[in-house]
Amino acid sequence: MRTSHLLIAFGAMASSSLAFAVTTYSYRGESYDHFSHNPYGENTLSSSNYLVFAFTLENPLSPLLSSVQLDPHSWIITDGLFEISSATSGEVYSGGSGEFSSLSNLYVSTDENGNIFSWSFGATKTQFNQWSNPEKSITLGSNGCLSGCLNNSASSYNYGSTYGTASNYGIGAWSAMSSVPEPSVGLLACAGILLGLRRAHRTPKL
Repeated sequence: MRTSHLLIAFGAMASSSLAFAVTTYSYRGESYDHFSHNPYGENTLSSSNYLVFAFTLENPLSPLLSSVQLDPHSWIITDGLFEISSATSGEVYSGGSGEFSSLSNLYVSTDENGNIFSWSFGATKTQFNQWSNPEKSITLGSNGCLSGCLNNSASSYNYGSTYGTASNYGIGAWSAMSSVPEPSVGLLACAGILLGLRRAHRTPKL
């Protein structure tokens, strides 16, 4: 999934409810190069997968922030195979079955120009059966900085008998885009773009 596609989609998503400028921040990790899986399962992630995370804020980040926790308006994280987003955040279906998604530990620090130079974020999706017991889970996340620290981006999944991880210890890169969208146009664009992304990548349901 290209970072530019996420930026467009999330600019449109924010426009559906916000008529003023929003800023979308996007992180792209390096391709995974460390893998592990249990002897009875197969890791479906490969070196063609990498972590992409995007979120929107109503205002740009201020300069010289130090480990500030953020509460984004909307967010999405994917490794090209698994996807977690604010669209299903906190959603559990009737009868106890369904899935629950959450974003946790989104902390950033910025330089004198308001650019992100250190970060920590993670998201988890858990699928429950009709007895409200967790059956499958996926966790995607990253932490690091642009220089002088250990970086890590990783995906992990647990399907009971099948589980595995994929990671990369490279730095990755951040980008930001601000926009003043048209609400009505943005809503239609968001729906179309997100539908296109889901069809193109065929992200499996957990």
